[in-house]
Amino acid sequence: PVVKVVLELITPVENAIFDYITQEETHHNNASEVETQASQKKETKIVSLIPLYDFYAAAGTFSEMQSNKEFTMVEVEKIGGNPDEYFACKVLGDSMNRVIPNGSVCMFKKYTGGSRNGKIVLVELFDKQDQDFNSSFTVKTYTSSKTTDSAGNWQHETISLMPNSLD
Repeated sequence: PVVKVVLELITPVENAIFDYITQEETHHNNASEVETQASQKKETKIVSLIPLYDFYAAAGTFSEMQSNKEFTMVEVEKIGGNPDEYFACKVLGDSMNRVIPNGSVCMFKKYTGGSRNGKIVLVELFDKQDQDFNSSFTVKTYTSSKTTDSAGNWQHETISLMPNSLD
């Protein structure tokens, strides 16, 4: 070496870190050990299966009527909770492009109660005359305002489905 630098540390380095930095043989052993651990993790990666529905949700206005609700099962990395609570579908359009690019496949959790305010939701509009076949979907940010009476009972005053777009 042309230049030699001596450093005095206020807080000493742990022995394992010092050995790793100063011993070339340790570099190779630790590197291969890390690679082995990484490959073992890949092999034992826990996945869940969720349905990917064969319909498109519009991130624009309500999509055209779509009666085909078939699905295929797709693997996703381990998710919190019961995999039966989740599903996925493709989102088309630009009205949510700040958070969802056009053509994205998005995973949704089925609604089980609680506030939806500020959450991104998938909403299905049913045709009142034919609920079995005529429906359409949209993805928006849910906002609502509520009123409460003197007995403490509340009701929605307004519910809005808001876009989140760069446009």
